[in-house]
Amino acid sequence: MKHRQIKLLAASVFLALSVVSEIAQAAGVLTIGRREDSTTFDPIKSAQNADNWVFSNVFDPLVRVDKSGTKLEPGVAESWTISPDGKVYTFKIRETRFSDGTPLTASDAAFSLIRIRDDEGSLWRDSYSIIAKAEATD
Repeated sequence: MKHRQIKLLAASVFLALSVVSEIAQAAGVLTIGRREDSTTFDPIKSAQNADNWVFSNVFDPLVRVDKSGTKLEPGVAESWTISPDGKVYTFKIRETRFSDGTPLTASDAAFSLIRIRDDEGSLWRDSYSIIAKAEATD
C-alpha cells in the first residue's frame, strides 16, 4: 500500500511540475502590479523604493550582492580586481548588449559612473564623489 502511495505522490508531483512548466513556457508577458507610479525612469534621479524595484529588473549593475548578502557576484562586470591600496578598481566588462542590440562597452560603463557623480540631478552624487576618474581601455 505504501509503495502505491509513493508512486501516486511522485506522479502527482511530476504532473504538477509539468503543468507549471507548460504554463511558464506558454506565457510571453510578465505583469507586475504596483500601488504607485514611478516618478522617473532614470535611476540616478530616484531613491524611491517602488522605482528601485523596477530598476533592479531593468538595469544591470557592474556587480551585485549575492543571495546570501555576504559577497559580490558578477553583473555587467564578469570579473574585477582591486589594487593593494584599495584605490583602483578594474572591471572586465562581459560581452553584452543594450536592449536595442548595441554592444555595451567599457566606455559606456565609465560614462555611467561619471554621470552618476557629476549630474546635478543625481541623488547619488555624494556617494560617488569619491570616484576621482573612470577610464575605459576598450
